Amino acid sequence: MRSKLSLLSGQDLIDQRKKERRKGMDAFAAISRYLYDPSYINITEDEEAILHRYKSIWHDLCQGNITSIVVSNHVEKFEVHERTALHDLRAARELFGDPRDINKKADAAIAADMAKKLYTKALEADDFNAASRALTNFIKARGLDRDDPEMPDFANLEIRPDEISIPEDQARILEEIVKSSPVFNVSDLFQNIASDVEYSEEE
Repeated sequence: MRSKLSLLSGQDLIDQRKKERRKGMDAFAAISRYLYDPSYINITEDEEAILHRYKSIWHDLCQGNITSIVVSNHVEKFEVHERTALHDLRAARELFGDPRDINKKADAAIAADMAKKLYTKALEADDFNAASRALTNFIKARGLDRDDPEMPDFANLEIRPDEISIPEDQARILEEIVKSSPVFNVSDLFQNIASDVEYSEEE
């Protein structure tokens, strides 16, 4: 008996294969794959509408508007809930990139170029103090003063202590181990705790 695909030909066969390929994909995955290669799968009319929303909110973000304004405009334009607008914004950033990062890199390149020109002018005028400041600005603009310019400044990060809750019986075991020796094998702790736990196998 011949398969359903073998009975199709031409465009019908292409469309059927595209349907088979997109099985198990949610709307975002389908849209992402479609943007990468439109010939690989088709997207539905609903997904086309979602893609239109993604493009619209990303374009609004490219105008330099703050997130709250972008979301507010999106809610008004498409008559969607704020939660949907925020979801569209996250999806658009994932699909097309964050224009704020692009603008930041462009600004850094402009600042570095200006610093180089100022450095040249300062040397021509024998103003070594100005040349030094221009060089410092160039280094900062290019991120050469940091091992990885993309990493945050951890010195300014506020790290909140993590709090964990330990059952009273296990806390007593931990306290006894610590009192017996300031240095101990962590595996001993788990073995002691595990010995107090009863396991039952279900058939």
